[in-house]
Amino acid sequence: MVYDEIPHDPYLIGQIGEAIAQRRLHLRRLHVVSLKECNRLVKEKKMCAEIPLLLSKYDHVVDLFTIVEQDDISTIELYEVKTRFHYLPTPTSWRIPKIGWKTVEMAKEAELLSIKFYIALITIYPSWKYHIEVRPYNVNDFVVDKPRIRSKNGASPP
Repeated sequence: MVYDEIPHDPYLIGQIGEAIAQRRLHLRRLHVVSLKECNRLVKEKKMCAEIPLLLSKYDHVVDLFTIVEQDDISTIELYEVKTRFHYLPTPTSWRIPKIGWKTVEMAKEAELLSIKFYIALITIYPSWKYHIEVRPYNVNDFVVDKPRIRSKNGASPP
């Protein structure tokens, strides 16, 4: 079957953007990194011991990362990917992207550890050409999703 439309599934759109950013920016998926691998990096690269703890705490929050080596010390840079399709005639009419409250928490903790945190904005055009813009994280560029309140039985309210 041949489809002639851009999907409207937010999960699929996000996966497409993450795949583009991962390949073009030469990054790794954060949620694939295990605590064991993080601890190995601490030993091999002389990385700050708090970094693996941060990664394990927020392993499903940030999309991509890279290891940066400076002199004898290594650190990481974190990347949150936001993807949008270019439906509208002008970029000023696009809605403000959402970001999760846990991402905001992680950004604050990363800043305390001097870890750089970037946003990779992927714009996909109807012809499937795309544009990548990488900028430093700024919470004011986003609408922050509020945490979900769970009932006593663990289910989310409607």
